[in-house]
Amino acid sequence: MDKRQFDNSTETQKGCIGIVVVCIFIAISIYTCSDSSDEQKESQSTPRQETEKSKIESPSTYVTKDGFIAAISEEYLDEAYMYVRDNDSEALDKLIKMQVVFLLKPNIEVIIVDGTLLGKRKAEFRIKGDRNTFWTIRDAFSILTEEEYDQLKLKSPKE
Repeated sequence: MDKRQFDNSTETQKGCIGIVVVCIFIAISIYTCSDSSDEQKESQSTPRQETEKSKIESPSTYVTKDGFIAAISEEYLDEAYMYVRDNDSEALDKLIKMQVVFLLKPNIEVIIVDGTLLGKRKAEFRIKGDRNTFWTIRDAFSILTEEEYDQLKLKSPKE
């Protein structure tokens, strides 16, 4: 590889790291939401909130949202968010290169391992059909209605 190709490759990597850092900042802003506000909302539940809670607690179809951080363990997830908080993109990049932290792609069907996201900041999940489990923040998932799930299945490529 000549010097010009190496320089272009390095610039591309820097651009990708910049995009990752921006996504991480967005995820951190969601991740750092106050627990006390969640507790206040739960204690002041309206009938509509009760309906939403029962929807979350029942078996649901969860899909991933784009750009959230996930990791192979809860410890690596905590470490990744620590680097984001400290604005240390080089350390975060090392975790990504070690393949212990990654960014989620959208609309991947997942199963929440412990069965509920209610009252938790982090969640252990696995991709449907896979045995490996991963960790991310609870806001990285969307809950699909049956109709939305059917629409998503129609859009996915046939095997």
